[in-house]
Amino acid sequence: MSRKQQYFLVVILILASVSFGGWLANSAGVANPDIYLSIKKNFELFQKIYQEITFQYVDEVDPYAFIKAGIEGMTQKLDPYTGYIEKEENENLAVLTKGKYGGVGMSISKRGDYPTVVEPPFENTPAGRAGIREGDKIVEVAGKETKDESLSKIAERLRGKKGTAVKIKIKRADEKKRLDFRLIRDIIVVQDIQYADFIKDNIGYVRLTRFSKNSAKQFRKAITDLKKKGMKGLILDLRSNPGGLLDAAVEISDLILPRGELIVYTKGRTANSNRKYYSSKDPPL
Repeated sequence: MSRKQQYFLVVILILASVSFGGWLANSAGVANPDIYLSIKKNFELFQKIYQEITFQYVDEVDPYAFIKAGIEGMTQKLDPYTGYIEKEENENLAVLTKGKYGGVGMSISKRGDYPTVVEPPFENTPAGRAGIREGDKIVEVAGKETKDESLSKIAERLRGKKGTAVKIKIKRADEKKRLDFRLIRDIIVVQDIQYADFIKDNIGYVRLTRFSKNSAKQFRKAITDLKKKGMKGLILDLRSNPGGLLDAAVEISDLILPRGELIVYTKGRTANSNRKYYSSKDPPL
């Protein structure tokens, strides 16, 4: 990153923060007119320290890593749930909000040193059509070894625009040699319901892996199908579910709770952050 780019980045952060500060002051009803001046002075101090360390510190400093550390330091002072979203994480967020992505259609998790396909690939997807199986270890993606690499980095290379190709190498338990695959990416609709069936005596079981745009629709279909087959009770498995969209969680709760029950409430600094969500329908169960 050039000095001009560093300066530009700092200026953008100042302008964005001043704008945010103005919005915060207006929306929160902050009467102190010195809020803009305070933000400006604080960022001038931040910029000065940033430049001095970048140019004068005894060891060379990575400007991007340094400013990222500063951002992380600021967010860590707030609460455990506030953070800086980078590009690859933003793509994961887009999967939740859009319910689809460009990719190959398989779920992976770390098993030992390599990412492993943890369940059969989604039906009618590039991975499924190519014959990739549950338990396959992905040892190479786009010409790069995956050993000891983070899942987010691997997922980033597997995803891409529809119609583009990605080459992967697989290590399969019953094969001596690595298997080569060339997959053409497609639009993958996220499947949040990983399992829906009966376990015992008309007791239904649904495993929900996340709360995304598609979750409520998929959950309604799952319980409707089970009810047609005689379901009398339901176990909803949320183990390992990392969360997701609040609206999706509310919609799913609305399919379970009696009408008029308080589902959740939110509280914040601004008036429009204070909301209560009630169940509004008669549950289909």
